[in-house]
Amino acid sequence: MFLILFTIVGGLFILVILILVIYIYKRFTLTKDIPFYPINKLKNPVLTIGIIGDSWATFGKLDNLLHQELLNNGFENRIISSGHSGSRTSGIYQNLFKVTTIKNSCKSIIESNPDYCILLAGTNDAIGHMGGRYYSFHMIKIIRFLLHYNIVPIVLSLPKIGILEINNTMGTFHRYRNRISAFFTNNNQFENVDSYRKVLSQNLRTEQLDDKILLIDFDKACDKYENGSEFYKNPIHLSNKGNEKLAGFIADELAMRLRNKAVSMH
Repeated sequence: MFLILFTIVGGLFILVILILVIYIYKRFTLTKDIPFYPINKLKNPVLTIGIIGDSWATFGKLDNLLHQELLNNGFENRIISSGHSGSRTSGIYQNLFKVTTIKNSCKSIIESNPDYCILLAGTNDAIGHMGGRYYSFHMIKIIRFLLHYNIVPIVLSLPKIGILEINNTMGTFHRYRNRISAFFTNNNQFENVDSYRKVLSQNLRTEQLDDKILLIDFDKACDKYENGSEFYKNPIHLSNKGNEKLAGFIADELAMRLRNKAVSMH
């Protein structure tokens, strides 16, 4: 009887370990390269800007604001966007290849051949404590993808969201999963935004990509999360005022780049 019980308990223990290993493997595996696809390379004469990313890019939060700010700066423009709420950087990369009929696909934006594409990504990597390597790896894949199609990436540095605050709202499993993940991926430092930024910055320089993108410094564009801040509606999302401030800063930075480009061409 004891032997049977021991065998059952041992089998269950092995099964749990196996499930855990598969879960960890699937969660942290880096995405493989996906082949490029052909697009119509004709450019629209109107300045065209795509916006892709996670929930920061959903529901056209920045579209009208950015459109108007660029008009105020003297630039006719059109904005097209696609956001995927809850998606990590790996998912955003994969969305670039999904056929346009599939939910969260960003392919139609690429096929529109925009001049620039704003990348709003990484908050879910930080919330899930995926690690700076995971975050940087997929950000660079997205950047290289955009550059392949002669689209200038406008990259928002990882926002200073309320990592601890949002973790405290989660269920027990996710709270402890994130604590354990932080131990292995970020030297047990739970506040991870600065370290993730540092890894991306170093890798952009190593890959010689830092001068091929327009980097938007979030710390200059908007305030970090603080409880009661008028610029946040919750620990991980900007309020309307926050989006207005961010759109204004992006528009000013892009307008400056466009004017410098115009001057250099004369």
